[in-house]
Amino acid sequence: MTTELRSLDAAELTRLGGLKTQCNASLLCTEHNIPHPCEACDALGLRSVACSACLHEFPDGLTAKGERPCASQAVFARTGRIAFEADAMNALADEAKGSRRDRKKREQETADRAREEAARKEAKQAKEAKEAKEAKEAKRAKEAKEAKEAKEAREAREATRKSRPAPAPAPAPAPVDEPREAVDPKAAQRGDSLARIAAWASFVAAAAGAHTLWETPPVDMPSLSGGALFAFGITALLVWLAGVLPLLGKERAHASMRWWSPLVWAFVQYAWPGVAGLAVAYAVGASGLGFFVHALLWGGALCLAVAAVACVSQVGAALTMRPPWPVGSFVASDFAGYKSVWMWVGLLATVALNGLTSEGSGRLLQWSAQAPAPVRAHQPLLDSTVRKPDPDKDPRGFTRAVLADIAQAVHEHRNLNAIQAPGVLPKVDTAITALVRVPRPPTGDKAAARALVTQANQLIARKAAWGDVADVLARAHAADRRDPWILTDLAGAQMQAGRHARALDNVLEALRMEPRIAGAWIVLAELRLRVSPGESRYVQESARYYEVAYWFARDRAAILRRYKTKLKPGPDDPPHNSAAITLALQRISP
Repeated sequence: MTTELRSLDAAELTRLGGLKTQCNASLLCTEHNIPHPCEACDALGLRSVACSACLHEFPDGLTAKGERPCASQAVFARTGRIAFEADAMNALADEAKGSRRDRKKREQETADRAREEAARKEAKQAKEAKEAKEAKEAKRAKEAKEAKEAKEAREAREATRKSRPAPAPAPAPAPVDEPREAVDPKAAQRGDSLARIAAWASFVAAAAGAHTLWETPPVDMPSLSGGALFAFGITALLVWLAGVLPLLGKERAHASMRWWSPLVWAFVQYAWPGVAGLAVAYAVGASGLGFFVHALLWGGALCLAVAAVACVSQVGAALTMRPPWPVGSFVASDFAGYKSVWMWVGLLATVALNGLTSEGSGRLLQWSAQAPAPVRAHQPLLDSTVRKPDPDKDPRGFTRAVLADIAQAVHEHRNLNAIQAPGVLPKVDTAITALVRVPRPPTGDKAAARALVTQANQLIARKAAWGDVADVLARAHAADRRDPWILTDLAGAQMQAGRHARALDNVLEALRMEPRIAGAWIVLAELRLRVSPGESRYVQESARYYEVAYWFARDRAAILRRYKTKLKPGPDDPPHNSAAITLALQRISP
């Protein structure tokens, strides 16, 4: 036991009572080695005493009652002596007894649990064996009963057949004027299954076409707000549902459907729902046009939706079914099928719209709704007006008009190499002040936005797809909507990815917040060339935007080098870009 105590440290010995922070052992007389106080020492005037535990000697005795400076822990640290070794051995022995009792108790509990588990397992196995035996006996009894009933039924049918007289000859069927062709039940069931497949195929095609049209609309949408998106989705869904009615329910005409019917229905449903949805979304997003024009827009959108449903239902039914025609949508009982002229007109319109949708070019058809004169047929990206639209009701139109004033003022300036300063171009200063007054979105998470911009730059360095870069920059813009430079980078990536409508909206928003960003004007110039057929007026308009970019550039020498580099078109440059830059350089050069 003493050996075990020697292996313990001071903390364990203190816990067991072998050491104490303040020694309280009895004192001994140093001269006579008897317990203190000693009468002989008192008579002789000797005061030397010693601690009976640690043998620490106090030659002058204790100066005060109870003062014990010989702590047993300090003595143990110095000499290794255990002052209260007996107490520590007793405590260690008690702990050993307690641990043995606990171990025996745990072993007993483990054995009890094992016996209980074995008993439960045996009871469960016995119960399962009993249930299996009862189920087998019940199954045999049921089989015997069914065999007996089947035998009795056969005997009864045989007895009835023998006792029944011979049947009389059936009368001849009465003649009918128009015999109805019977429908094979298997063909009808197969046709109904094929109709359901065609309905789902048309839904997938309609969703794909609607997504393509929303991403790259063939017209310049006035608004891409949440309300316009909701109207677009609801209209596309309703047009698809109304057009697919001939495929719903159990119809006799489904028996005539062939395996390629889902492809036909997917083809006719690809563009029409999205086109009708765009018409309604355009009517929802248009503002500041007056009641009469709005009424015309809504009337045209509803008429287009009705025409879409009629074309889808009639063309799909005529190309995939035969009379009797199904009941639903615009398919009537007297429908002429592929012999109908309207069906062929609808088919040609469907082919044309599918081609426009599948192209996905996103061209901005800048057509005027006024007169077809050549001069008014062209509408620039930035259109200057005498009376500016209300910035609260039509912020996009207001931005286009004010930016057009800036482009015109810079183009008319005689010396584009002059120093850009307040007062040089008063019209530009007025336009910038007007744009600054328009409320801006609140500041977002700039750190998160910067991190996403860095991620986008890494994707560009790895030559990733521009669509992926645009998606990352869109997340950066969502994190901080007040940063116009992020919007400029987003517009450039969307332009490279072919999302021209979205790119135009974002670059206009960037210039609205900060019209002096040279990069945004360059994106606007290249966007003009990408969405135009390359006529001279488009090239001249793009050259004006390049001039504005040079006017606002902080490093004009770098802009000039960039322009001269692009005189030789690269793979990512828009067509006729070199011609527009040449025109701009002629104005910029002193």
